[in-house]
Amino acid sequence: MRINVERDRADAQRGLILRYLKQAGPRGATPAMLQKHLFEKSMPVFMETLNELLHYLRECGYVTWDEVREEEYGPAGIGCVKITAAGINCVDGRAKESDGVLL
Repeated sequence: MRINVERDRADAQRGLILRYLKQAGPRGATPAMLQKHLFEKSMPVFMETLNELLHYLRECGYVTWDEVREEEYGPAGIGCVKITAAGINCVDGRAKESDGVLL
């Protein structure tokens, strides 16, 4: 049961991230901006968890980001996160079998 609750929370967080990036448009958002948005929506996350969520979304092809060398811009070299066309069409932040991602 606990696994389902955690999975549902992660799905909700990914959905919030995608909706925020849709609103941000082509300029994208930094990980810190995304973390602040999730906090404001009562879904606070640690930066490490946000990093995992963003990597999942990138594996699905929903987001992309600029790599940066300096840690001050975000975890693991994640710079400005931008939504892809597939991400714009994704409703809930969950991978579908057609996306080619193993669940």
